Amino acid sequence: EGIKARLAAEHPGINIVTTVESGEDQQLAMNQTKDILRAYPDVKGVFAITTAALPGAAQAVESLGLTGDIAVVGNSTPNAIKQYFETGTLTSAVLWNPIDHGYLTVYSALALARGEVSDGEAYDAGRLGDYTPASDATSLLVTLSAPLVFTSDNIDDFDF
Repeated sequence: EGIKARLAAEHPGINIVTTVESGEDQQLAMNQTKDILRAYPDVKGVFAITTAALPGAAQAVESLGLTGDIAVVGNSTPNAIKQYFETGTLTSAVLWNPIDHGYLTVYSALALARGEVSDGEAYDAGRLGDYTPASDATSLLVTLSAPLVFTSDNIDDFDF
């Protein structure tokens, strides 16, 4: 729902034709992507948001001979997607930075235990700087720093 809301607000011309759930099953993601691309021949892009869905979607695009015609974006681990940068099927992908994520989690837990975390009030998160939590209907939220962005220029710098 968050993705749909953001697309509608920032890119109102994008039409989402369907959504499917493949979980962490790369083969299922590949088959679903093939089915979607066959059912909707005017699709211009696929957004795959699990670590298995992105390589599955990229594999589908390649197997249908659509590299360069269909944009494939999403998140995954670098070793699972390196080959798709080499073929040009992917031009970028993202992944939360696990080092920063763990670091922020520990600093947030410490600040929370000390009573330093409250809605709208910044607290110190060490080398990541200040973070300001915000509340929603059920929680106090701390948003992680920017994700890692993989490109053909840096994908070989990562091995996980």
